[in-house]
Amino acid sequence: MLAPYLDYARLKRNLSVLDVPAAQHFLDSEKDTQLGNQFRREYLRELARRGQWSQFIDFDVNVRSPGTELRCMRLRALLEAGAYKAARQEFESLRATVTVCRMPAIRHSPRRAAKAG
Repeated sequence: MLAPYLDYARLKRNLSVLDVPAAQHFLDSEKDTQLGNQFRREYLRELARRGQWSQFIDFDVNVRSPGTELRCMRLRALLEAGAYKAARQEFESLRATVTVCRMPAIRHSPRRAAKAG
């Protein structure tokens, strides 16, 4: 009964170096549980922090109550993967409910813009 919570605590402590197979093993064993869902959200945040967008997309399934932060990360992952149609749908869904996503600003150099024009 306590084993899943001990596994969760161990994995969470090592989240910054946790590999995909270990995370997947835990999620498979805790499928459809609150603990599994919480771990999935935390691991998704870690994958986003690492910039591992393709893995993010792989793990971004069946997240209950993802919240604005994870939805913005999903949008970024879709854009990074070149899934523009899905990204547009996610953007439209977000736009209807959220005012701001924290994403790195894209800065354009005025000189570059002048050369391009």
